[in-house]
Amino acid sequence: TEITIFEGANYALTHINSLREKKNIDIEAAVASRTDEPEWAQTCMDWLIVDDGKSLTSCFAFVELGFSDKKEHFKRLREKTGIPY
Repeated sequence: TEITIFEGANYALTHINSLREKKNIDIEAAVASRTDEPEWAQTCMDWLIVDDGKSLTSCFAFVELGFSDKKEHFKRLREKTGIPY
C-alpha cells in the first residue's frame, strides 16, 4: 500500500514552510495521531516529503504519536506548548 500525504495537507504545510522561510514568520505546528505502531508512524513522517522537499517530521514543532487516545495527545500538547484548547 502506497503511503502519501493528503493533497490539502501537503499544500498547507508547504505554504507554512514558505511563510517561515521567506517572510520570517514564526509558526509552530503540531500533529497528534493515535496508532498501534508509533515507531512506524514516526518513520513514515521522516520519509514522507512535502512539495518543497522537507520531511513531514520537519514541518512540526510538536509531535504526539502513540497508543493513547486523542484526549491524552492533546493534553500532552497543551503541557508542551502552554496553549489551552
